[in-house]
Amino acid sequence: MAPLKPAEAEPHHFRHAIEPHGISVPDDPIRAAVQVTRRVLPLYTRALTAVRYAARAEPDPPHRAAAREVSETLTLVWYPDGVVGAPYPSVPAAARTVLFAARFQYDPHQAAFVLPLDYSP
Repeated sequence: MAPLKPAEAEPHHFRHAIEPHGISVPDDPIRAAVQVTRRVLPLYTRALTAVRYAARAEPDPPHRAAAREVSETLTLVWYPDGVVGAPYPSVPAAARTVLFAARFQYDPHQAAFVLPLDYSP
């Protein structure tokens, strides 16, 4: 058993709500109803109150300012073998440190900064 999202709620309304988890219930309807009433409904009521409050306080998602103008750009390439990378000559010197911090590795055989295939999507 798991509570459902209210129809009027948007994803950003759940940011601060503690959502109740689902529970397993026995196949006996009376015992299942008691467990849902005791374990899920109080949490659902609190979460629903928090979501409705967030919907009143912040009906629209928070506005992010547009990205500032840049003088240089970096294009990442998704290679046919699934590797995401950037050819070395196209990487501005200032961006190399940022790529290393983002776990890109320089591969001299490919002459590119690449993310290893074993990283999750």
